Amino acid sequence: YLLKGEYDEALSFFARAVENRRAHVGEDHPDHVSSLVKVAVCRYALNEFAEAHARLEEALIYAKRSCFTLEDRIQMAEILNNLGCLAYMCGQPVAANSFYRDSMDIQFGALSDSLYRGNPMIGQSISLNISITRANIGFIKLVTKELSVSITALENALMEQQILLRGAHDTIIATMDHLAVANLLYGDQEKAALMFRRILDLQQKEYGPHDRRCFVTMDKIKLVQGQGAKYEEAIEGLRKTFSMPEVSVPTNESSGVRPKGDQQSRNNVVLKGKNQKNKVLKVLNSIRKKNYCR
Repeated sequence: YLLKGEYDEALSFFARAVENRRAHVGEDHPDHVSSLVKVAVCRYALNEFAEAHARLEEALIYAKRSCFTLEDRIQMAEILNNLGCLAYMCGQPVAANSFYRDSMDIQFGALSDSLYRGNPMIGQSISLNISITRANIGFIKLVTKELSVSITALENALMEQQILLRGAHDTIIATMDHLAVANLLYGDQEKAALMFRRILDLQQKEYGPHDRRCFVTMDKIKLVQGQGAKYEEAIEGLRKTFSMPEVSVPTNESSGVRPKGDQQSRNNVVLKGKNQKNKVLKVLNSIRKKNYCR
């Protein structure tokens, strides 16, 4: 049900698994922690951020109590990564960055130990997770306009991902997309165009030249080249697109967690000097505003 996107159904099963595993193996057991994380992922997908946060914090407490094996440390790092995703979605980029950094520290320690206690597959899995968390940090720095830091983090993540993954994998495309935008905002139009062309080449080989994703990337290339909108105005539009304005909080305020609201509604920016919707929204619509919540 989770993979099919039927989150309510998945949630009912995972909630029962939590109760059963708590009763039979105990709260600190990795299987119980894993079920709590899956409940949190369902809540996250249903935009129930307060409940997702509570379950992840609960899972983190139990994971810390029983963090003995390499697998336990990998699990705790993933919980921290997911807390970072949730913090970002709630408009807290500083907190998100802190969670991601803590996750990275644990993962690097686990990767080092895997040289002696694990096997090559475990090492590759940890390396991929490190690249994903590094890309998350790069995205947060992009949102907060720390562009040179963002570019470095995203470049390092991409170096790892293009070794570990193949073809137009969603993870690679997302990292390349964010790196292209970071370069564009930094003023390096040439690198942005080169990255978008690499994305287009991967997509055409994977999906064929007439796939919708290819046409979206072509539009991005045209934007970078300044066709259809003045370059300076496009840059200003992008800066507004990646800002994080305050939004009203739904009636469920008891949690203290502030959802960011509908992402699409805040991306409609008006170009200065032109009384029309900003083309940047349509051109960059495929750039994922959520991070990798595993």
